[in-house]
Order: sequence, then structure tokens, then C-alpha cells
Amino acid sequence: NRTKMNANELRIGNWVYNKKGKILRIDWWGDTNNIYMNRTLAGAAIRPMTENASDATPIPLTEEWLQKLGLSLTGHNEYDDAIYATDGNVWILQDKDTKKFYLDQYDREIKYVHQLQNIFLDVEGVELKHH
Repeated sequence: NRTKMNANELRIGNWVYNKKGKILRIDWWGDTNNIYMNRTLAGAAIRPMTENASDATPIPLTEEWLQKLGLSLTGHNEYDDAIYATDGNVWILQDKDTKKFYLDQYDREIKYVHQLQNIFLDVEGVELKHH
């Protein structure tokens, strides 16, 4: 039972699952609503991974993904189980009780990796890179 996405939620650079559950980074869009991830083998370009955008599903946001995207644990307090940040002005909080992730002062819940990527691009003008 997979969560469906709207293509308008996605942009180049987002990480999603393809219909087989493999992680796909959107490198470019085709003219038939297909998304593509460039691939190489021994340094040479090979056929890209292709997926119809309507078959893509979101990757749930986890502590592991926060760290993969370059955020580091900066502390905690009586309300927040964890506080994550980069060098910029965006803070991601994890609620102690629900374990859900939120933007700054609990303004918006962030459920998925692509949502976090889009927020950082909108607020900081910075693309989060996979480490």
C-alpha cells in the first residue's frame, strides 16, 4: 500500500522510490511524464533508470535520511527529541512524543525526503546533497 505522489510535488534533484522500491534521484524529465536517473558503469554513461512520475512514491523522512542529506544533530530540549540543522537558517525538529519531524517552530510537518529537499531549496536556495 504505497503513497502516491502528484508530479507537481517533484522537481529535478528529488529522491523518490520507483515502483520496484529502488531509490531514484530525478536527474531529468521526459516529455511523456517520465522521470530519469542518470547511471554510469565503470565511468561510462549507460541507459538511465526510467520511471513514470505517477509510479514514484515518497521516501519517508528518517534520522538516517537527515544525516545523508547533510543535516547534523545539534541537540535536544524538553520538547524536542532531536534538533537538526545545516549551516543555514532552517532547523528540523523531532517531537519527543510523536517522533514526527517539523520545520522550525512546528510550522509544518515534514513527512518525506522530497518535502525537505524542496523546503531547503525554497528557503535557503540550496540543494541538499546526498552524502
